[in-house]
Amino acid sequence: MPNNSDISEKWSISVPMLGSRLVKKQLFLALGLPALIIFVVIAIVSKGQVFDGTFRYAMLSIVVLVLLTYVLLKVAYGGKYSADFTIDERGIAFRTSPKELKKTRIIGGLGFLLAVFSRSPGGAAASYTSQLNQENFIKWDNIKDVEYYPKDRLIYVKENFASKIAVFCNETNYDIIRKLISEKIQKS
Repeated sequence: MPNNSDISEKWSISVPMLGSRLVKKQLFLALGLPALIIFVVIAIVSKGQVFDGTFRYAMLSIVVLVLLTYVLLKVAYGGKYSADFTIDERGIAFRTSPKELKKTRIIGGLGFLLAVFSRSPGGAAASYTSQLNQENFIKWDNIKDVEYYPKDRLIYVKENFASKIAVFCNETNYDIIRKLISEKIQKS
């Protein structure tokens, strides 16, 4: 491993999109929790008549959207996410691999056009934001929290609420990267 004054680690990795506990947890918070809230609200509004047409329609719509999203992930991305990471003396950088970036831009652009034609401002905003955060850089001094997931070979680095990097490692570099990050955090 290089000495601390000359840190330079670079690697590319392809990981299953639904493989880590962190990703599953975030998907639950982004999709599962709102769906659960919608189901509860509909059950309350329908005064216990949860199996009438309205509730079944809402449940079926959400299930179909989740399944279509899963199929899209499998077809367009092969169920994997590819990223490039760089750790150097300045901090931690991540970027979506160029091949993935191109796919994301195409799918996001198509989603944006579809939302505009269907007059859906929320859909247009969601399509636009799907193209954001394709790369990020966090300086060592700005890191506020780090969580380690050794089973998933994942290190979750947080700068603030909006700036986070999930550092996916492989079998050979996880221990090296974990040690490097923890040493830099202790010095900052």
